[in-house]
Amino acid sequence: MLPRIAALDPVLRLRAEREARTVAGISHPHICALFDIGREGQIDYFVMEFLEGETLADRLAHGRLPFSLVLTFGTQIADALAAAHRCGAVRPSCMPTRHRWNRCRRGQCRRRWST
Repeated sequence: MLPRIAALDPVLRLRAEREARTVAGISHPHICALFDIGREGQIDYFVMEFLEGETLADRLAHGRLPFSLVLTFGTQIADALAAAHRCGAVRPSCMPTRHRWNRCRRGQCRRRWST
């Protein structure tokens, strides 16, 4: 669901919806799929792919990552961001809580686009 503060601000709500529609059009192995965008009453929502696993922030809480994993994740994240930027989706922040390490996809790091 869209955070209440964003849902109440028409400018933030339109920006989130515009970004969500852009992201919904991206098909990339390291970007979480966005299936639907809608509004029910006063609640705005996004229907996204469910990703099992822990966030990159959770993973970092256990200690430093091996260099090989840093290279793998870094490459995957950079590739996903480049694909998103080519489609017009620009995210000003790139935080570890927005990246999920998905064991079901053999250790791929998937970008979760959230507002």
